[in-house]
Amino acid sequence: RYLGEMKRSSSLSSPIFSGDLNPNTQWVHSTSFKVLYILLALGFRVAASILFATPALCWTLTTVCHSLVTFITFHWIKGSPFDNSFADTDGLTFWEQIDGQTQHTPTRKFFVLCPVLLFLYTIWHTQENMVLLFVNTVATGFCIVPKQPALHKARLFGINAD
Repeated sequence: RYLGEMKRSSSLSSPIFSGDLNPNTQWVHSTSFKVLYILLALGFRVAASILFATPALCWTLTTVCHSLVTFITFHWIKGSPFDNSFADTDGLTFWEQIDGQTQHTPTRKFFVLCPVLLFLYTIWHTQENMVLLFVNTVATGFCIVPKQPALHKARLFGINAD
């Protein structure tokens, strides 16, 4: 179904996917969406600062909410809200549909890098608070582990199998 092709960039060693025709995922390739994604996370952090006094709690809330939202939208919900012309994607999560199921593309790397950087910045603010470190580690784990290529199309313990 995907008419795009993989090609190697002369300056990069990673493949660049050109032509993700799935309307459910093609919009994530734009630079403007990636900027919006980062701004939404930072905007949530600013909003959290109104509720909580300490930066550690603000960043922890941001990390936990980011992980929860991305886990549900990327790794739990299956199929496409659009017409059924891509029926082969009905049993796939949003993450599995990105780039025609091709691993290690720039878009996928971006979505792995963002939670990792958010986690690193958050633990820098939590300093030596082991409870917040544990909460942030678990939350980021729920966001990062399902993105690993070994878990592509895997449904652990049959959860969300259908």
